[in-house]
Amino acid sequence: MGSTPLLSCACAEAEASTSGGVSADEVGGLLVTAWEAHARSPRMATPLLKMMDVLCTRGLLGGCSAEARVRPRLLELVKGEGRQCSDVARLCAVATALCHLASEGEAADVRGALQVRAL
Repeated sequence: MGSTPLLSCACAEAEASTSGGVSADEVGGLLVTAWEAHARSPRMATPLLKMMDVLCTRGLLGGCSAEARVRPRLLELVKGEGRQCSDVARLCAVATALCHLASEGEAADVRGALQVRAL
């Protein structure tokens, strides 16, 4: 089974479970694994960004521990999707993902990414 079906199953289990189930680190790790497998893919970039938006909105990535290094890796992946991109929908999804990351503690790095992109 690939990482994308595993991510879907983990998200469903994490959302359904209120007592333990799947941790935010596991969901985040699966998202990073799926994203790295499809980095800079024109067909997968926007869906992965939207999936990150849904996961962050539902609070499934909010509890990632610092040791897991999920948020810094997600930041690098999001910035990579925004580099030299001219697709408006993808740029909007990148901005949304950067806002989620900024609200979760990566504010300084996100601010730098937004300033570079705005120039």
